Amino acid sequence: METAAVAPEKLLAMVPDCHAQREALQWVEQQRHFLQSASFAAHKLDAYVPVTLGDVVQKNDSDRLRRFWLRRFFLAVLLADWACYADMAHKEPYSHLRRVVGSFPSGFRLWMQMLDDATAVPIGYSGWHPISEARFEQLHREPAKVPGRSALTPLETLHPSENYLYIFNFSTIPQAHKTHVTKALLQALAADLQNVPQRGLAAVAVSAAGRRIAARFGLVRTGTLLHEGQPEDVFACRTSGGAAR
Repeated sequence: METAAVAPEKLLAMVPDCHAQREALQWVEQQRHFLQSASFAAHKLDAYVPVTLGDVVQKNDSDRLRRFWLRRFFLAVLLADWACYADMAHKEPYSHLRRVVGSFPSGFRLWMQMLDDATAVPIGYSGWHPISEARFEQLHREPAKVPGRSALTPLETLHPSENYLYIFNFSTIPQAHKTHVTKALLQALAADLQNVPQRGLAAVAVSAAGRRIAARFGLVRTGTLLHEGQPEDVFACRTSGGAAR
């Protein structure tokens, strides 16, 4: 059950506005250690709030205000990413994640957990973005030729009718695995993708859970790519509208 009483602006305002990478990473590490040791009872995990950048940025807002919220949103996504994965090779590098979120922020959705002291922390996030047809064809036919996940750069806009989409991430912190939070996040991601006209869908999985999610979206394993020297499974399929075929 989502908690609707807290405004998204208030939640993101709890994230610092860090301009420097060093300052941002110090905050992320402090919060990550807290999340690793935190214990969330099942009833407390009811107090989650989904947040997108579009919830806080209005169409007529100035570029300065948009960048202000984007910095906070990105930092919360970075914390969610690093808290969700134990293996350093599976965490997205600061610079790459910043570039991806900054290029296509509308594909990202944070899940913020309210705490007893009225603060909030991210406990998961989902992300997707459009990629070029040429890159999709590589993932679909010759994934070994893709030089790592960092090469899957987003396009900044959607096509009115023909998009090739990449599922960038779907994860929660370990304490939320196999809970209603995971189910809600997956349902929201499915709804987001269903609403985008598309010709193809792809993903890279680094875990058994990731492979199950790829199958959930009708994706078929097409091979592997190497990311930092480690093989990772690639999944792809052609789609019609929002459905796999």
